[in-house]
Amino acid sequence: MRYTIGDFDGQVELLEGKNKGFIGGIQSFDYYEINEGKYDTDVKYDKRLKFGLAAYHYFFEMAARLRDATLIQYVGEETFKGEKMHKIFASWGTERTRDYDQYVLFIDEKSGLVEGVTHTIRDSYLPGAQPLHSSTRFDDYREIGGVMIPFSTTVQLFDLKDDINKYLHKFTLDSFSWDAVSVESIRPSKSIRAIGDDKPRK
Repeated sequence: MRYTIGDFDGQVELLEGKNKGFIGGIQSFDYYEINEGKYDTDVKYDKRLKFGLAAYHYFFEMAARLRDATLIQYVGEETFKGEKMHKIFASWGTERTRDYDQYVLFIDEKSGLVEGVTHTIRDSYLPGAQPLHSSTRFDDYREIGGVMIPFSTTVQLFDLKDDINKYLHKFTLDSFSWDAVSVESIRPSKSIRAIGDDKPRK
């Protein structure tokens, strides 16, 4: 997986199997594929892949991105992973809004790291889907270029669970590098306008 910082542009490449070398990506939420070096945006896109690319990209940068939330509130303390956590609510609009995603960050009192987050996500790749209440826990933090990166990201149904084996999805990094690829390789079309952190209007 490769992505640029501060937006939703990214791509995934299959490194093994019968479709080895296949690349699927999004540029300003326009889905594209690259097969045998040929770029093509006129394809039937994979909604699940598009959603997953944007979601995992966002979670990697969540702590930085949520600093721009218009509503940030301290909502108390809770024990998670056997440690004391401070809980921070972050969203846009109001606490009761139905238009924006809502997050509660679990920040470790000792390390200051985001160890987990509960979230109500409004967007989904499933047709007619209702807002999804789930959680994501971050483990195995490693310092890469002065930034702490979680090498294990686990999505759990409903609230955070201490049992890491109870999950919907699990994403594990083998390695992580900054500036490993060019921005142009992730944004192959020069005609698509960059929209940054915005989402396309429905």
